[in-house]
Amino acid sequence: MSLEDEVKEAIERLRTGQLNSEEQVKLAVILPILRQLGWDEKDSKAFRPEFPVDNRKVDIALLDRGRPRVFVEAKRPGGIDASAETQLFEYASNKGIPILVLTDGHIWDFYLSMAEGEPGERKFGRIELRGGEKAGKCVSFLLKHLARDRVLSGEARREAEARLEKKRQRELATQAIPGAWESVLRESNDALCNLVAEQVERECGGRPGRDEIRRFLRTWMDARRSLTRSHKAPSESKSQDQGIGLAGGRMASSPGASQKELEGVVLEALCDMDGSGRSDEVVDRVGQMMFYRLGESDRERLQSGEVRWKKNTNFARLQLVKKGLMKAGSPRGFWEISESGRKLVNG
Repeated sequence: MSLEDEVKEAIERLRTGQLNSEEQVKLAVILPILRQLGWDEKDSKAFRPEFPVDNRKVDIALLDRGRPRVFVEAKRPGGIDASAETQLFEYASNKGIPILVLTDGHIWDFYLSMAEGEPGERKFGRIELRGGEKAGKCVSFLLKHLARDRVLSGEARREAEARLEKKRQRELATQAIPGAWESVLRESNDALCNLVAEQVERECGGRPGRDEIRRFLRTWMDARRSLTRSHKAPSESKSQDQGIGLAGGRMASSPGASQKELEGVVLEALCDMDGSGRSDEVVDRVGQMMFYRLGESDRERLQSGEVRWKKNTNFARLQLVKKGLMKAGSPRGFWEISESGRKLVNG
């Protein structure tokens, strides 16, 4: 049987909904895939279940002549959350393990343990065993980052480092978008003026001059800045939530947005995701929607290690559940909007 065949069979096993425990996930999904990747569970120098780490045990260690190179931590379906991620990194702390894998069977998260930053910042990839065309992409990713020959040669680690660097470059580029957009508007460059002129001509048949477009853009920018300043909430400026604001569509707001406004963005994010999503994906979507307004205070890490705006987003979810705008009985790790929440967003 090929790796692709094994992945497809694993997807079918997961689809039955009969894999409810960590042990079932290991036996029915993880071990068969690892075998196809060249890891023989009978070879004690290459494979160790329940690998001892500081009086605890990681589920699976993949070894190079007895030395661990990969830690695989298994969870029951839906069991991946921030605490599972933290647990995995505690196992690997100062152990020199290049690659970490956290999986509930459906989702496989890959981390470069010795990179800089918080655990989430060291994640270089995720695959989801969901079937369809994505199965081939999952196979390709597994071969690159978990095949035994590539792990032992160091190619898997080098590939992971390259992917993580590209990811960070994309994140930096994304962070630069708002400033770049403001610069384009402020400078009213020829390319932008041409785009506006062409659109106006398509809509009304007449073509405005560049000077008229430049005056409009400058006036629009000045009005936007004035509106932002006038909407600041002085009474909240000294609170720990200073700087939170929303930059997405209907709920766009200014810095210093209230918790109530943040709740609105959570609901909007869920609507954009067809009503539900994994908690980390919903939080990421909220971050994208309000990114333009996040201040330094919002990005600070609290004593717990959590980023302030993410903590506030999780608190908003609790309030929405209490209000009946999000479902209380969602599967662990998933957020779902209620019918009342949809009605509120859609007016």
